[in-house]
Amino acid sequence: MAVTPGLSLQDAEVLVGRRARGHFTSGQDFVNALPEALRTTARPALYTVESQYFLSEADAWFGRAHVRLQALLYRQRATLPDILWVRRE
Repeated sequence: MAVTPGLSLQDAEVLVGRRARGHFTSGQDFVNALPEALRTTARPALYTVESQYFLSEADAWFGRAHVRLQALLYRQRATLPDILWVRRE
C-alpha cells in the first residue's frame, strides 16, 4: 500500500495471498497482479522482486540440549553477506 497509491488494504491482502501461491517474477508480473484500475498508472520499473536481505535459521542439538539461531543477512552482489543481527532462542 505504501508504494502503490490507491491500493486498498483489501487489495494488498489479495496480493499477499497470491504471492503465497507463487512469487512474483518481475515488476511487470507484480503490476499484472494489481487491480485493473491501478495497472495503467503503475510503472513496472518502480517495483523489484529481488531482495538483498535474507533470514537464516539454524537448529542444533547435542544430546538433550537444543539451540536455535536466527540471523539477518545483507548481501550486495557477489560479496560475502554482512550479518546485521543474530538472535539466539
